[in-house]
Amino acid sequence: ESDGNLLPQTITLQAATDVELYRAKLAAKLSLSVVAGNEAGAGKIVGGRYTDLKVNSLDSGELTLKSGINEGDIDIEQASLEAGSKVRLISGGGDERVGHVKHSGGLLRTNLLEIESQGKVKVNSSAKKLNANLNGNHGLMLTNNKDLIVDTVIVGKGELNLKVHGDLVIEGSLEARGGADADDIMISLLPDINTANGIAWKFPTMMVKGLVSASGDGDVVVRG
Repeated sequence: ESDGNLLPQTITLQAATDVELYRAKLAAKLSLSVVAGNEAGAGKIVGGRYTDLKVNSLDSGELTLKSGINEGDIDIEQASLEAGSKVRLISGGGDERVGHVKHSGGLLRTNLLEIESQGKVKVNSSAKKLNANLNGNHGLMLTNNKDLIVDTVIVGKGELNLKVHGDLVIEGSLEARGGADADDIMISLLPDINTANGIAWKFPTMMVKGLVSASGDGDVVVRG
């Protein structure tokens, strides 16, 4: 393990086009930022099972992954991502050049997960809070392995799919705005397995303090 006292305060990786992180193991104290397509606006971020990005500070640690503003995926299947305070995933593009976010198999750990994307987003997370704004046509699929608080999650078009192992609290708004029959909100509440405190199963609940809305012909479906 790395000596925390020897870690850099910040790490910034920028590329004119693509950034490859297949065997990257990077750690910083306060912030780690990866930006692709820094010049022409086209560039992807790619990684895999040996990608390990970590920001140690529990109070202010931030990890940011940003693909090209005009074109480029964030394709980090099976990667390990961790930041004490916040993880930000940002992908742009439009039409056939839309930037998707692909992350499953690994785990993203943080207090606050923020997502901005024009593409389809699939994330496997262990987050306390979620903010997401998806302006494209492709939807959101997020699996969280513990209780989750939603501040604002807006999907412009496509299905909004949340699978939460634990309680779900909607503090602000959860909206699917597409209006078509397929533009649904699908929520699955799954038991949280917590063996550390001797509780084998904790059956989840959902609390709505704000707004849950599927426009037009969209449905809201909650399964537990």
